[in-house]
Amino acid sequence: MTSSASNGSDARLALAETAPLGFGMFPLGIAFGLLVVQCGLAWWWAPLFSAG
Repeated sequence: MTSSASNGSDARLALAETAPLGFGMFPLGIAFGLLVVQCGLAWWWAPLFSAG
């Protein structure tokens, strides 16, 4: 079994490893949303297309 102290350390490590990916995906999501709106679709189509 692991102690609760190592669980916090694991979560911190996971956040440190995945934060750059999140910061990279955010501008891509914004760009995709802008592209969908520029094509004449409603804004709510962008999350539907992304989920599919």
